Amino acid sequence: MSILKTYEEAAGQEIHLTKSEVYFSRNLSTADQEDLSKIMGVRHVLGTGNYLGLPSMIGRKKKQVFAYIKDRVWKRINSWRGRALSRAGKEVMIKSVLQAIPSYVMSVYLLPDSTIKDIERMMNSFWWGGGAHNKGIRWLAWDRMTYPKTQGGMGFRDLHSFNLAMIAKQGWKIMTQAHSLLAKLYKARYFPKTSFFAAKLGHNPSYAWRGIWEARRILMNGCRWSVGNGATIKVMQEPWLRDAAGAWLPSPHDQSVHNFNVKDLMSPNRKMWDKEKIESIFPLHITNRILAIPLFDMLEEDKLTWIDNSNGLYSVKSGYKLMMNLTGKANGTVQQHDWQSLWSICAPSKAKHLLWRISFFVTVFNLSNSEFNFFLIHHRFIQL
Repeated sequence: MSILKTYEEAAGQEIHLTKSEVYFSRNLSTADQEDLSKIMGVRHVLGTGNYLGLPSMIGRKKKQVFAYIKDRVWKRINSWRGRALSRAGKEVMIKSVLQAIPSYVMSVYLLPDSTIKDIERMMNSFWWGGGAHNKGIRWLAWDRMTYPKTQGGMGFRDLHSFNLAMIAKQGWKIMTQAHSLLAKLYKARYFPKTSFFAAKLGHNPSYAWRGIWEARRILMNGCRWSVGNGATIKVMQEPWLRDAAGAWLPSPHDQSVHNFNVKDLMSPNRKMWDKEKIESIFPLHITNRILAIPLFDMLEEDKLTWIDNSNGLYSVKSGYKLMMNLTGKANGTVQQHDWQSLWSICAPSKAKHLLWRISFFVTVFNLSNSEFNFFLIHHRFIQL
């Protein structure tokens, strides 16, 4: 209680004990729990529940902890049952409403794969279904629906990739705002003697750190250091090269190089590369890549930049785009012009979606004209 009093004096705010709750570990006896709650004047609860829309505590049963997100999505879909929504209307509903429901939680926690799959399954059922119960054949898996429209998909979100892009924002803040309280806590706990990129998952990590650690791969592929004095850039553990071959220095190299900072490759007291030293350590192609990096006197400190944005700052949009490229969903060129032409025609959205379905069936099932006409008539896909 003295700690709470100290907080009140420092913050100038009084804690409302009647609105507060206390949760104890199972290692404490029931009698002791009741006695402590009475002494503190705080109500004893058996679970922490949610606070500000987020789970206060995440245990082993993560699927149950995040089940409320699925319930919210399901309730919203059920509220639309009975409405005569066209495919264009469903597209708007999915992109503007359903996909936005888990966004807040995904900015903090990495949702379990099973939870994401269940949400995607519900949205896919809503898209292909019809009538009061959304019954219908799911002709295309959700994974294929997340492809851009120029690649034959519908441009829906890949929730796992979007989740990683959201959490990568936290990792970006840890690196660029090293003096913040959050960055200091994570560094002291998980990587006190190394950099964020070289950090290990650690023993018994928090669930939040697990998500940030997994989202590092987005930052590792999209970040690059602008060399200033080179004091904070590890030669083998940070992305700092500039050419198209990649920002990371390839392995293997002499073990001593792993302890080098970029500053150690510069001439003493001069803002220029130590050419002789670099040539003695690295092969010719690596030496040329390092010497091609310009050193500016005006740039005194090392600065981390995001390659895909002109302002050099990370954004969830660019991170998601990079993640889609890494998974191979946004870098295809097959029939890209044809799909782009389909969506750019001057026609109502309802007609475009019909043409998309026709083109999809022709492409996927590889039907001849006569087979496809019979297929449409038999299954009554075109209703005038």
